[in-house]
Amino acid sequence: RCNCRYYEEMILSGNVDTLMQFDYKAFRYAELRFPKSVTVESVKMLVRHYAAKGYGIRRVKDELYRHKVSREHWDDALEEMPETDEALDKLLASRMRGAPTSDKIAVKKAADALMRRGYSWEEIRSALYRYESDFEE
Repeated sequence: RCNCRYYEEMILSGNVDTLMQFDYKAFRYAELRFPKSVTVESVKMLVRHYAAKGYGIRRVKDELYRHKVSREHWDDALEEMPETDEALDKLLASRMRGAPTSDKIAVKKAADALMRRGYSWEEIRSALYRYESDFEE
């Protein structure tokens, strides 16, 4: 039903765990809560997960904050962040849909979408230069 909230908690055993629901509930999202004993390795896993989804460094930091990860673990974990140039180029190409960089509206829409994904303007600008050189070829 609309405006109904269902809370279910599950303690993971480390093996394969299955949540058995005995009634229909629309599944919207899952929240991961980390105990005080969060290790740097588990935070590195989060960083790799969000980087694989195509998020930039700012969005990854937002997600770490949202998951209430203490800032003392951030620096070590963010060193694991892979280079985002290739993912950024793919996202930009899909957003531009073959439009030239002279189309200011398409560039603005693509840049806004990439900024929402956590990329800085410097990263977007360098990706636009790479896109333009590929577009001319």
